Amino acid sequence: MLMRRVSLSIAVLAGLTFAATAQQEPQRTDKRQSAPLLLERNEQYKAPAFEEGLELPVIRMTWRNDRDAQQVIDAAETAITIMLNGYRSEKMDAALKEVLYGDEAGSWARVPAAPQILARYDADFDEIRLINEEIDVIREPLGRISVDEAVARADKVIVALSEQAVVDRDLYRNAAVQVGYRRVGSGKREAQPDRGEILEYRITYRPRIEGVELANAGVRVGVMADGQIGSMRFGGVTPLIKFTGEKVEPEEDGKRLPVEIDPNRLTVRFYRGLNANVSPQIAWSRVMYAMPDGERSALLEPMLVISFSEGTTTDNGQRVSSRRRILGFSLVDANAKPFDFTAPTPVKNDESVRSK
Repeated sequence: MLMRRVSLSIAVLAGLTFAATAQQEPQRTDKRQSAPLLLERNEQYKAPAFEEGLELPVIRMTWRNDRDAQQVIDAAETAITIMLNGYRSEKMDAALKEVLYGDEAGSWARVPAAPQILARYDADFDEIRLINEEIDVIREPLGRISVDEAVARADKVIVALSEQAVVDRDLYRNAAVQVGYRRVGSGKREAQPDRGEILEYRITYRPRIEGVELANAGVRVGVMADGQIGSMRFGGVTPLIKFTGEKVEPEEDGKRLPVEIDPNRLTVRFYRGLNANVSPQIAWSRVMYAMPDGERSALLEPMLVISFSEGTTTDNGQRVSSRRRILGFSLVDANAKPFDFTAPTPVKNDESVRSK
């Protein structure tokens, strides 16, 4: 997450500001609003097939907790300026310094220079979170924009953050986009449809490195039903790389290795590794870089990551599902064992084991 001083152009702000008439648009029906939606930020982009022999980077990644305070403050100020349609205060710098690094550091706190904004900086994971409480508490949609309009609005936020170097333009050029929803209903619970009225579109951008998604970093933009930006969340793990066009050059102990086993064969390996009486329920599977829990820095290989639960049938015919598991299978080491991301984190140093 790179940052510099706030200086948003008139053109950028104009693109981010919705006309007042947007709130008066007639209600629309969009069948895609019934479930999370997966999109491509760059509609022309096609992810690689990860065929055997394709070279991919193995990358050193780290959770930075030594970020310069002024960089963090500048990034938060940039985001708040975007959320408030260009509003700026001379007192913002000092206010954010107190909120993000004062006695309440690490907790949600109100920003005095913009009292409708709640802010939090998690230094352990280099992540900034912002909420416009003034509109977040609203429980009745003030307008009705479409999914496409909400995504277009969020994309302008990504452009503005990139222009200010708050996020890396190259990481997000071909980002995967996921649209979720915050909804509100009315009436009895049993009368509820499977989807209520949308209060907020939650649009998440997952960065990619040569087609491989980065699990532990991203940007989430909350776009309210009337087009206002209700929340932002950005930051995460730092990949130690240098972009040269569409390719990257791994830094430190990173390297490039060829794919030894493609995702299709890894999927077959996954199924063969299950017990004969288990029927897996797959939540999702993607080729990703993912940090193991408890690690502050790690050399990461591209993996096929599968999130699933194990379904079994008891003697009396009852269907039982296990807790969710996440396994990772290396693309660049055909002999590597699956990595269990949900395994308990080993106790380090003098930490005591918590009793069950």
